[in-house]
Amino acid sequence: MLDLETLSTRYLAQWEMRANVRRPERHRVKSGIDPRLIANPMLVPALTHPLVEEAGAEVKSFLIMQGVYDYLKGVADCEGDIILSVCGQAGSSLGRDLLPPVAQRALQTVSTDEGFHTFVAEEMIADLIDVTGIDHRRPENWFGCQTMIADGLNLALSRALPEARLALHLAFVALLENGITEEMIEHLRSTDRESPFYQFNLEHVRDEARHRQFFRAVLSHIWATLDPEVRRSVAENLPYVLASYLRSMHTPLPDLERYRLHEAGLSLEKAQQVAEDCVRKAGDIRNNGIWKNIWECMHEAGMLNDRDFYRALMSEGLVPDGDQDSALAA
Repeated sequence: MLDLETLSTRYLAQWEMRANVRRPERHRVKSGIDPRLIANPMLVPALTHPLVEEAGAEVKSFLIMQGVYDYLKGVADCEGDIILSVCGQAGSSLGRDLLPPVAQRALQTVSTDEGFHTFVAEEMIADLIDVTGIDHRRPENWFGCQTMIADGLNLALSRALPEARLALHLAFVALLENGITEEMIEHLRSTDRESPFYQFNLEHVRDEARHRQFFRAVLSHIWATLDPEVRRSVAENLPYVLASYLRSMHTPLPDLERYRLHEAGLSLEKAQQVAEDCVRKAGDIRNNGIWKNIWECMHEAGMLNDRDFYRALMSEGLVPDGDQDSALAA
């Protein structure tokens, strides 16, 4: 891997030419879109359930749009609330002890990209509501899965040494950016190419692919250069945030599922049955491609050789069965 300063210099040159925010045009949702074109089973776990299948196309269209809206709102809130803030801090004088100046400038362009992504995601929600006539329905006081991530991050930051908090937040975002990119690639593989959701992810992933490479270098740099006590504080608290992220993304939420299904037209009894079945189908969070990508990043940065970090991963149930190391766990 290139050193962080060399990679950051190249990254800045690429940003001038390739960033979506620098392009004069972007994809917008066209009128007459059929919600079924956007269908993606990753977004709507209940979509293939027999009780939903028998309910008809209108019910499925409603559920598809709710899954798309949740995803887009999650992108906007996660990038706006979690990623933008740390890029701004680490790219300022607060981050001068963590990163070389050229890497800080690169982080400032990431802030620009993520602010643009937040705008585009919110814009697409408004466009889709206008075109399909299907509103975004959520229970009162429902804040979305990204709240689980933010709560986990804030708790971990409160437990960490004050001098470790910026490094902890930045390390999490470095891994989160890799997870987000892998999730978008998975969506591209399973979505109709004519779908506006496909176009959204395609445009977004062009930026995130550059971010992913950059943040891998950032993670390796800060892990290698942290003060030992600061590194230990990061190592002990980072797995808790990672677990919050994975569970927010991978675990079906029965209350939300039940609400949506009933709003779509299913009886309360059928909505409850489908919601319960979706929960039972939830898989092991360690066995999806997103976590495997994050695991590879941590390995590349040398983090998995750190005993404190490895033990904390074990305590959160995040070490895949085939990767458990008894020497590090002891």
